Amino acid sequence: MRTRPAPANGLVVLVLATLAAGCQPSPSTPPSVPTSEPTATAPSPTEIANARRFRQDFGLRADDAWLIAVATDPDADRLTYGVPLTASEVAELGRRTMALEALKPVVIGYASTQPDYAGSYVDNVRGGVLVVQFSGRLDLHRSAIFANVRPGARLEVRQVRWSVADLEQFSSRLVGGEAWFRTIPAYLAGYGPNIMANRVEVEISSADPSAPAKIKAHYGWTDEVVIVTSDGTGVLLLPKGTLRITALDAQGRPVAGLACVAISDLAGAQEPRPVPMPTTGRDGVCEFEVAATGYAIQLERGEAPPVIVGTGSAVVTKGTTSRVTIRLK
Repeated sequence: MRTRPAPANGLVVLVLATLAAGCQPSPSTPPSVPTSEPTATAPSPTEIANARRFRQDFGLRADDAWLIAVATDPDADRLTYGVPLTASEVAELGRRTMALEALKPVVIGYASTQPDYAGSYVDNVRGGVLVVQFSGRLDLHRSAIFANVRPGARLEVRQVRWSVADLEQFSSRLVGGEAWFRTIPAYLAGYGPNIMANRVEVEISSADPSAPAKIKAHYGWTDEVVIVTSDGTGVLLLPKGTLRITALDAQGRPVAGLACVAISDLAGAQEPRPVPMPTTGRDGVCEFEVAATGYAIQLERGEAPPVIVGTGSAVVTKGTTSRVTIRLK
């Protein structure tokens, strides 16, 4: 999925980085349960949710009892992937990475040169199966690929309707279409090929429940071509204003280097932690453009985790600068 309006290649590139990052190859070991005495600190709901999401994405055990057992195991690996994992789970993900890296040069090297190539992805739910797709000549491609990989490779060659070139052509019709989307009204938040679904995916912000149907009718697309997802609120259509936050210490002196976190009262109106993060300057001020609505504001010191040192609130109105001064705790 690409963000509007850059004509990049979206999800065409094989997604392997998540598995590869931070993982050192290690031999696979049989699944095991934590055997150490649990730690006294129970995981927070957010930590449990993050661990569950990761495990479901990668096809690892994710029931509540297991999540808590691993999270409270002092010997669990918490660094390699950012969530608690047993040694055997880390080894399993490492095995997948090694197997996929061995397949890439041969499989993707061949597939990406074919005009009917329809993209590749890793099915982690099935244990790291490399799925390679084509829109035609499947028998030819399957023979060419399997003749050059070892028997038993975790690999699937699949036929789909649209090639990458087809999906890119569909997507290109959206370039410069922002003005038309506003007539729905809708905000075009992002678009691009969804390789796994073999369709174009369009993300919009709109309060009109018929907006997806209007988009399909306008471009002459069916459900076989496009997936349109809407936030259902139209929050990204809100007019903009400026939020100016001043941080002062107990003596009224400006405080520099604090992260300015603005949490909107409308979901999706403002990313509270954008990159780069707004921070106070030498004058204690940070200023940025946001949607015209209400905000809860937090000033944070950049520690791990961040420490909230001041709070406030503001209502931003269209085309004006809303000012709030926060004295540190």
